Amino acid sequence: VVSTQSTGIKIGDARDVIDVENKRVKAENTKLSIDLVEFKKALASKGDGERAMLEASNELRVVRDELENLMEIISTKDSKIEELTAEIEELSGKVTQLNEESAVKAEEMKTLRSQIREGDRRKENALN
Repeated sequence: VVSTQSTGIKIGDARDVIDVENKRVKAENTKLSIDLVEFKKALASKGDGERAMLEASNELRVVRDELENLMEIISTKDSKIEELTAEIEELSGKVTQLNEESAVKAEEMKTLRSQIREGDRRKENALN
């Protein structure tokens, strides 16, 4: 009977040790489960961050392409402005030349009118 009681006590003690170990394992399992959930959240968050960075990178690429297009347009416009400026300078030179020629012609016309009047006076004086 004593040996049966002793064996029973040993079995009870062993169960107590096993129960304690089971509780420790369950606690560790719970902690690991929590860590796993947090890791999954962090991974999902990282994935969201990576997606956001990828989207931002794509948007930056689009903006860069649009800026390059605008720079090409500006460059083309600058070239046209330079061409028009050169053309305006050329036309201004021609206008200046025409104004000078016009002034010369106006002087020639004054001289011719003056000569005509002088000729008319001479005729009149010759007739009188």
